[in-house]
Amino acid sequence: AEDGIRDVAVTGVQTCALPISWRVSYCQGMRSVSALLALVLAIGVVRFALTYRTGVASGVDSYGYVSAVDLWRSGNLHISQPFARQLPWPEANAKAAPLGYRPAARSEADEIVPVYSAGLPIIMAAFKSVAGYKAVFWVVPLFAGLFVLATWGIGRHIGGELVGLGAAALTAFSPVMLFMSLWPMTDVPVAASWALATWSVLGASRARAIGGGLLAGLALLIRPNLVFVAAAMGLWVLARDLSRGKPYRIDRTVTFALAALPGVVAVMAINRALFGSPFVSGYGTLGSVLHLANFVPNVQRYASWFLESETRVLALGFVPLALPWPFMWRDRARAIDAALLTLLALGALACFLFFMPLDEWWYLRFLMPLWPGVFTGFAWLFVGPRRWWHIAIEIGRAHV
Repeated sequence: AEDGIRDVAVTGVQTCALPISWRVSYCQGMRSVSALLALVLAIGVVRFALTYRTGVASGVDSYGYVSAVDLWRSGNLHISQPFARQLPWPEANAKAAPLGYRPAARSEADEIVPVYSAGLPIIMAAFKSVAGYKAVFWVVPLFAGLFVLATWGIGRHIGGELVGLGAAALTAFSPVMLFMSLWPMTDVPVAASWALATWSVLGASRARAIGGGLLAGLALLIRPNLVFVAAAMGLWVLARDLSRGKPYRIDRTVTFALAALPGVVAVMAINRALFGSPFVSGYGTLGSVLHLANFVPNVQRYASWFLESETRVLALGFVPLALPWPFMWRDRARAIDAALLTLLALGALACFLFFMPLDEWWYLRFLMPLWPGVFTGFAWLFVGPRRWWHIAIEIGRAHV
């Protein structure tokens, strides 16, 4: 692999002596090869997920999402349980509700509503309306492919073709991503939505800002507790545009915010209709589920799960993510772009490091929005223009 990368680099240097038209053709060829390989990786992930996916709602979360599909198609999310009034114990309606449901906020004593967020069931309902029941289980595999492509786009924008392709390959072979691509749950769709939003806002146009805002709104509709991620993205867009001065100013920030607003309003309206307040989800308020005492056990568990499943080597990807400085990323513009990945990682960690501690390795799924940043950082260290791994080896040899 090292020899192959060196050959590509040497070939790239040799092109500097060629006419400009030849150099342009070479760069365009590299882009085409990179895009083609990323597409192959994405298609491979989609095919894997469609082949081995579960076609039933076989768990609590899966049941909660899939069972809400027909409720959204009917336009009525309230289910009546008249038998609960005849039960002799207190809070009978809540205790008679199936997993994934809770009593409705409105006054009728026998109604229950879905606990889980609305985004994924709404998308599944659209697929079912077009292609039938089996299409419900196509949604997550397709988002898995989009996740790979979005990570390629992010890595390519920040570090070039090889970095983008390396980040996409690491995403495609991530154990937790492949595992979660088989289940009708929100983890892969929300990670893909945030990755697509990130790829979009990295561009400099208003259209990219609008696309990023719409995708951020979709991500919030899929998993509303990641509101800190949306806030971090909006602050980064504002800071970057202010740093560039005229003609940027803050117009892209405004368009981003306006594009994300429908998703935010939809989440608040659904919460109010189902749970009685715009700021209360099916799980309660953020303050009721996030606690400082959970921080240390969560850091220990997520770190051990990452090292065990993604390997210790890939943990090096956190180094550039934690250091979005020009020294690490070679120049100021690239460091500013990398800072977006850092802010998004901090936003996601703020949501889950204080959440209740869990026991299984696949709860690493909560941290998948970090994958584009971690894997781009790792690819930058090993195949980026700076080739930090090579510098480290040379320093080690000099000391020896």
